[in-house]
Amino acid sequence: MTVFPLVMLLILLVLQLALAYYGKLVVVAAAQDGLRAAQVQAGDAAEGEQVARDVVSSNTGTLLSGVSVRVTGGEALTSRVTADVATIVPIPGMRFTVEGTAAGPVERFRPEGAP
Repeated sequence: MTVFPLVMLLILLVLQLALAYYGKLVVVAAAQDGLRAAQVQAGDAAEGEQVARDVVSSNTGTLLSGVSVRVTGGEALTSRVTADVATIVPIPGMRFTVEGTAAGPVERFRPEGAP
């Protein structure tokens, strides 16, 4: 009789960890896509942040909350996305925050022979 509640708790914990892993994958992809949008010659940080937000919202629905997106830098850009993962069962002290970061240079056209 006491095994059933423990099995259910284990199943819910595994599902929660799977949701946290999926959230991590989405924020990493959002950071990478946001960086790519900001890296192109006609792109900027604001466009990169908007692309990252669009990736998160279109792939997670209400799974992630408190989404924070920042694209910073000059010649070398950094895109950082953080979010909180929704919990299946509210257990005190159990909170999952996921973060994704991507970095790279800004694309610039350099004519042949230029340094």
